[in-house]
Amino acid sequence: MTFWTVSTRSTAESFSATWSTIIVVGLCIGGTMVMRRFHTSIAVGFFMGSVVATSQLFFLMFLVYLGYAKDRSDYGYSSASEKLSAFLSLSQCVLLGSFAAILGAHRSQILDKNADSTGAGSATTTGDDDATYDPPQGDFA
Repeated sequence: MTFWTVSTRSTAESFSATWSTIIVVGLCIGGTMVMRRFHTSIAVGFFMGSVVATSQLFFLMFLVYLGYAKDRSDYGYSSASEKLSAFLSLSQCVLLGSFAAILGAHRSQILDKNADSTGAGSATTTGDDDATYDPPQGDFA
């Protein structure tokens, strides 16, 4: 869809389609890295924020494409492609929003139990009742 938009529409529409594609590819790569390897609270939180922000981007693109469709129909041009783009943007918004809600509800299952407590100087608890605090060894006087 992006390639079609770039070849047939204005520079602004081409840029928005290309940028949204780059954002989604980056979200996929970053999400794969977070879900497979980086199970820290900062990584999961950053990923959740990115998913919500991308969902909002697609909602705004839905509104923009509806505006383009209205303008094109007011001038007597066909607006079917803009309506299709608006529908796809709204679908992507709903899917990303649903994924963000599911990710937020189950983030405690994604977090590594030992990742937050092994950091240097970290005194946070991991939720285990059997966890104990081991003070750092060395002469600090």
